Amino acid sequence: MTAPLPAHEVHREHLAEVVPLPVRSTPVVPLALAAELTSVSDKLLWVEYLTLGGTADLERFRAHLQQPDPAAAEHEVVLEALEAVLADEDVPVRVR
Repeated sequence: MTAPLPAHEVHREHLAEVVPLPVRSTPVVPLALAAELTSVSDKLLWVEYLTLGGTADLERFRAHLQQPDPAAAEHEVVLEALEAVLADEDVPVRVR
């Protein structure tokens, strides 16, 4: 083992190159998978959806979780509800 160089003898070529690490991106998961990742029931998820302004009844909400239609008027509210619940559960995903 070699002794460290005294501070006055350290040259630039002895310094380690600093390489930035890639930023970990948040994984994006499909809506149906995101619904399975939550520990809450679909009814509690539906209540969260309603508090965010959703208007679909429970059956339509459940159907949308299983077969999402991105063109549906309520789709963005469903995504927002799922992301809110997952964030509360510390599940780092984005829902699409």
